[in-house]
Amino acid sequence: MRKVSYCFLFVLLFSNIYAQQSKDIQWNPSNGMNFVEFLEIWEPGIPVSEDDNFFISRVKLKERFENKNTQVHPELTTARQLCWWTPMGDGKKEWKSFPRNQFEADNFNMWQYVDIHGNWGDGWFRVPGVFNDVAHKNGVRTGCVLFINWAEPVKKAGDRVYDLFSKLMTKDEYGRFKYAEKLIRFLRYYGIDGIGVNPEGEWDADVASEVQDFFVELHVQAEKLGLRGFHIDWYDSNDSRGRLSFGQNALQERNRNWFQKGNRRVTDMFMLNYNIDVWGGNNDPMGESARNAVKFGRSSYDVYAGFYLRGRGLSSYDSEPRAGKGWEVLKDKPVSVCLWGEHDRNNIHNASYEHGKEPLVVQQTYLRKLEYFFTSGTRNPVNAPVVTNTITTVNEEDMRRFHGISTFFPARSTIQELPFVTRFNLGNGLFFNREGKTENGYPWYNVGVQDWMPSWRWWVTGHDGRVPGDAIQCDFVFEDAWFGGSCLKLHGRTTYSKVRLFKTNIPVHEKVKLSFTCKMKMGECGKLKLVLSKVGAEDQFIEIPVEGKNISREWQTVTCKLGNFGWNENDHVACIGLVVENTSDDFEMFIGELALTDARMKFKPVKPEITKAEIIRTYADSLDFKLVWNVIPWVNREKDMPVMNEAIDTWYFEVYLKDSSKARPRLITTTTSWAAYACGVNVKAMSEVLWLGVRAVAPDGKRSSKIVWQEVKR
Repeated sequence: MRKVSYCFLFVLLFSNIYAQQSKDIQWNPSNGMNFVEFLEIWEPGIPVSEDDNFFISRVKLKERFENKNTQVHPELTTARQLCWWTPMGDGKKEWKSFPRNQFEADNFNMWQYVDIHGNWGDGWFRVPGVFNDVAHKNGVRTGCVLFINWAEPVKKAGDRVYDLFSKLMTKDEYGRFKYAEKLIRFLRYYGIDGIGVNPEGEWDADVASEVQDFFVELHVQAEKLGLRGFHIDWYDSNDSRGRLSFGQNALQERNRNWFQKGNRRVTDMFMLNYNIDVWGGNNDPMGESARNAVKFGRSSYDVYAGFYLRGRGLSSYDSEPRAGKGWEVLKDKPVSVCLWGEHDRNNIHNASYEHGKEPLVVQQTYLRKLEYFFTSGTRNPVNAPVVTNTITTVNEEDMRRFHGISTFFPARSTIQELPFVTRFNLGNGLFFNREGKTENGYPWYNVGVQDWMPSWRWWVTGHDGRVPGDAIQCDFVFEDAWFGGSCLKLHGRTTYSKVRLFKTNIPVHEKVKLSFTCKMKMGECGKLKLVLSKVGAEDQFIEIPVEGKNISREWQTVTCKLGNFGWNENDHVACIGLVVENTSDDFEMFIGELALTDARMKFKPVKPEITKAEIIRTYADSLDFKLVWNVIPWVNREKDMPVMNEAIDTWYFEVYLKDSSKARPRLITTTTSWAAYACGVNVKAMSEVLWLGVRAVAPDGKRSSKIVWQEVKR
């Protein structure tokens, strides 16, 4: 009864913001209004609403490892950070990264170059769990944003943001911030790693000072409560007294209190405005900011040079090319990078309508443009174009000249444990396949189930370590899949190409099984080999042949034990890749799965318990539904935290439907969340009763729990 009351109160408090309805998930951005009243009564386990399971992250933030011997450019430092401060959504801030029956959506997949995804599209403090899941899997910290409009007053009661902060910064009888600890506990519970502010209002000086102190206390509480990776992201548009002031576009005494107040940390990602090479008479904003950061007791890499993902994203200022500035200056400055753009959709995705609006064309263009931007215009980090500040658009022709983020940042990885399984699933599709067979033909999007993506896109070399003139071509495609809606495609003529795919640090032994699933679509392949190197001998690849001439035109899986190829206990895999030799001009091969598994690891996924099964809408031959479940773990070791999927031996969940009690179960969708939402699902027109089901799938992708069913009436 107590929880029901709390939930009802929260719905009243948030109804004007989220417009949540009991029979659907309608999601509007929140600026945190009415949040404090709920925070007053909130405790871990008290749901925000009946849809809470859609918003709880079930994947912990994973640790990244370093190995310069598997870097394309060993001289690059991981101290330089990158913040991708863009929306993750549909351009309307309606669905954002929420799973849905839509193919064309932002399936961002270059996590290896990103340290913080500031998640511009989600307001304080509500973020879809699947977004946090995929980011955490890749070691990327997440956030949400409070947006303050240009010159909006933050001065007195009645001002929108003033009212929010005045409540949030309430103090107790001892002068301590009453809600600082509970806010950190809330963020930690839902898997949100930090918060961001676009502060472009006109602040009262006392309010600005109080907010700075509140941010300091949030850092104190985050350390105390173990919110690892907590960060506050800040756009440098105001001086320490809150006045709008871009000054000389540098970290200086005038704005230092938004960065560091005395010896106390205020913000973590301090983004300079876009004019990073010269502004207001300052000919070295980045250099001055780096020196002042150290002077103020911080790392110079806590200062982030701002780039605007449109014209400024590929140069440094509006439409002016400015050779000798921007990126060309950045390479010698010890600062980090923040990429912004724009309010409703990241501008690279938005610019992917260049060749037409057909969803498949947009998605294919977006994939290429992400690779141009992050890898380089050659789509190979080895032979990237020279660093330039003269590109002023994100048109495909211009992007082919871009030097790429990989010129400044090494690819990072969290892949350091067994089992390792990837199906090259991008997290969306025009159909859903399982083991190469189509389970349903619905368009779908769920970035939470995105697989491990290749660490380099694409590190292809010949015998001499250089890029061959006839390098094999690598692409993600949506025309086929082993599991999900996409797969990796190798194609074209090559004499010899080595494709490094995954940067890893996986401990193995002689009985670990390597499996490789592929399908020859057309053409001929002389030789195909899996290649793996060991930590300590990263450039010495052990070759495992896959007979190219005998590869089937149907999906097939090849397996072997690592012990048969010289692998022993305590060895660690440093790199996994492929070698392709002597292919024909029309060669096309699909790669559907790559896995390292250990039979000694006995997974036992815990069976879910359905708590809500609801038909939202029905049509003549289809319906929309929502399914929510809970899982009781054998052991939950973390106090005041939700159960993580790893604690219940689960990678993801499969959601099923049956038209009758004896009908064959149909796979409808998969998700890492403990809730699913599906629309337009085909059913028999005469079916008055249906069954919705769910089961948990183990980290090896093989074992699973039994399907749990719930009968529902149409």
